[in-house]
Amino acid sequence: MALPPSRKVRALLAYLTLAPKPVARGPLCELLWDVPNDPRGELRWCLSKIRGLLNDRACRRVHTHGDTVQLDLSQSLVDVLDVLRAADDARVSYAPRPGF
Repeated sequence: MALPPSRKVRALLAYLTLAPKPVARGPLCELLWDVPNDPRGELRWCLSKIRGLLNDRACRRVHTHGDTVQLDLSQSLVDVLDVLRAADDARVSYAPRPGF
């Protein structure tokens, strides 16, 4: 997928991709916007760009519930998530021998 030119949109997409649970809008605004203009408006704009990238008729991947945002990438292939799952699997299957 071609990434959007906006660094904020890319940062938000990466953060939400790696978030294990829904993220509140307030912390997202604090993380990405340090200017007092309208961080919630900026967040809404970025989310609209991400919706345009990820959502399609068959699957809605950007979910907002009240004050939280979450991506549902369960039906998507995401390299970094595959790498993290493989690392977790390796950790679980690796049992060090006593004395090492």
